[in-house]
Amino acid sequence: MSEISIKAAQNKRFWIEFMNRKNDDPTEEQWEEALGLATDWDTCACGSINDGLPRLSFNDWEPRDDELSSLGYEFMESISVPDLDQARNLFNAIQMRASVVLKKKFEEELFE
Repeated sequence: MSEISIKAAQNKRFWIEFMNRKNDDPTEEQWEEALGLATDWDTCACGSINDGLPRLSFNDWEPRDDELSSLGYEFMESISVPDLDQARNLFNAIQMRASVVLKKKFEEELFE
């Protein structure tokens, strides 16, 4: 299991639980913990997916896909504000875009 897979497994549960909270439920400490995780590519919403995403390893595991990268930055901003509704929308958008990126990657590998 790769380093990012281990971190993804550890943080996936956190993000799912955090996204399922009521809007007024997270404490200040929980928001701080979320921001700490959201500021690193290997522990943010993108990092919680898996290590199959093409990443820029020299840039702290940032996704190579520009749209996914942009969504990740927006997600981090929504956590820093904090805006749980916006974070949820971005979390879902990240999941959907990641599925597109992974499908494309696997199709390319299939035809190599």
